[in-house]
Amino acid sequence: MKKTITLLLMMVLFCRVVGQPDLKATQSCDSMQTTFAGGNYLRGNMFDIVALHTVTIKTFEIHLADTANIKVYFHLGTYLGTENIDTAWTLAATFLHIYPSAFGQPTKLPYNFNKIIPAGQTGAFYVTTTSTSANLYYSNGTSQGAVYAQNSDVLLLEGCGIDYPFLGTPHTPRIWNGKVKYCYTPVGIDEMSLETLESAIYPNP
Repeated sequence: MKKTITLLLMMVLFCRVVGQPDLKATQSCDSMQTTFAGGNYLRGNMFDIVALHTVTIKTFEIHLADTANIKVYFHLGTYLGTENIDTAWTLAATFLHIYPSAFGQPTKLPYNFNKIIPAGQTGAFYVTTTSTSANLYYSNGTSQGAVYAQNSDVLLLEGCGIDYPFLGTPHTPRIWNGKVKYCYTPVGIDEMSLETLESAIYPNP
C-alpha cells in the first residue's frame, strides 16, 4: 500500500514538473515600427498603445536629433487629459547620454523598462528629452487618436507633442517616430490544466 501511494505521489510530482508549461520558454517577442520620416520636432511626444492581448512593452527605439538624456513615462489609460499632470504618470526609465543615429534611422535605448498593458486596455507613454533644445523628431498626423500603426498584438495611436516636463499646450496630432519592442504569451499556452494532467496518470480502479 505504501509503495502504491509513494508511486502515485512521484507520478504527480513528475507530471507537475514535466507537464507545467514554461511561460518564459513559450513567450514570443516582436516589434512594430511607426515611421522615421520626421518633419517636425519638440522635446517630448505622448501617444497611446492599445493591447489586443496582454503585452509587456520592453523598450523603444526613437528618432533623436542630438545627444540627450531621455526619460520615458507611463500610465495605464489614455494620455488625453493628463498632458500637463505629472502626478498622473510614473517614470519608467531614464537613459543618460544617448547618442543619435543618422536622420531617418532608429536610436536604440540601451535597456528594458518592461511595462505591462493588459488585454483590451490602453497604455500611455511620454517619451521626452531633458535638454534645453527641441531634439526629438516626430511627424505631423491627420487625427489625434487615430490608429497609425497596428498588427495582431498592438495598436499605436496618433498622439501629441508636448514640451518637457509636461509643459505648454499640446501640439496635435503628432505621430511618434520610433519602434516598439514587446513580448507576449501566445494565446492558449496557459490553457493546459494541471488537474487534467494529474488525473490522466491515475490508474483506473
